[in-house]
Amino acid sequence: MNRKVKSGFTLIELLVVIAIIALLLSIVTPALRKAKEAARGVVCRSNLRQMGVALSSYYLENDNKALISEGGEEFWFLQMASYMGDGTFTQGVDADPEKQLRATMKLLKCPAAVKPPVNDGGAWGTADNLYRYHMTNVEGSYAINRWIGGWIATDFDSETETGRDNLKKSYRNSACQKGSVPAIADAIWVDVMPLDTDPTLDEWTGDEDLATGQTATGLGRLTTNRHRMNTSMLYCDGHVDKVELEKLWAQRWHKEFKANYDVTIRPLQ
Repeated sequence: MNRKVKSGFTLIELLVVIAIIALLLSIVTPALRKAKEAARGVVCRSNLRQMGVALSSYYLENDNKALISEGGEEFWFLQMASYMGDGTFTQGVDADPEKQLRATMKLLKCPAAVKPPVNDGGAWGTADNLYRYHMTNVEGSYAINRWIGGWIATDFDSETETGRDNLKKSYRNSACQKGSVPAIADAIWVDVMPLDTDPTLDEWTGDEDLATGQTATGLGRLTTNRHRMNTSMLYCDGHVDKVELEKLWAQRWHKEFKANYDVTIRPLQ
């Protein structure tokens, strides 16, 4: 009498298939993660390019009027808002950045910093977190170089220039137009004022690292591992570049900045 033979996987065959699938996933997953991170970097640099267009448009239409504020209520991204797709931001209790600054805030957010600020008031950002600017509740992840804009900067050696005079000399000078002066970059706060004496990572305190950055006014605000040990940077001439974290100390942040090419920064273990 003929008996029907049941077809199907044996336990050994099933385990082999599962092992092969697991092996393939272990090979593919890192590649997918790297591709996702690369895509975030592309979007980040695209945001900066659009901000570069807005920055140039602002100066062209405002006769090189300085893009700064002495109080913060008219900060750089508010002055640029109309050049980034929004209208004029209304200050006061009725201010609503989610509606009034929708296009601006979209550009201000690097896709690698996807988490909201850590509290409801003003908050510092991190490598993963957005910051919230306490005077306007605007959320973002980029800083302006205070030597060309933002708050007033008066630390040009023995000179005593206001931020506005400083900007007129710095933003439109030949070095800036050749692209060597940074304008806006990935950061944990709204602005940065680099000095060549800024401490490097090995001089930071124990509770500051590449995940949190450093809240002082200097380069520590830009030194976070948001893009695989790189940061995205817009220069005054409008071009955007990917810059290694240790090369932040080698940029020409202002005319007296002494570049340091010997900085070494290791990734988090």
